[in-house]
Amino acid sequence: VKNACVMHWFDSMGSPPAIYSGQFQGDVLTVTTQGAFGHTRAVFDLAKEKQYTFKMDVSQDGSVWHPFMEGTYVRQG
Repeated sequence: VKNACVMHWFDSMGSPPAIYSGQFQGDVLTVTTQGAFGHTRAVFDLAKEKQYTFKMDVSQDGSVWHPFMEGTYVRQG
């Protein structure tokens, strides 16, 4: 995909590394991957100054999505 953003995901929960890709739509970056456990989508909302919201959703079929985790990160100082 032209102008794609790529994210490499590593964690300590035993999952193999995953490569996500996607694009910005305005101030929101959405990247997706598909692996042995189904589909995963990560969304970074950068619309607000000095903070962003991160959401991760999972899906077995890539159509019906379920929330997995969400957080808002605020820059201090």
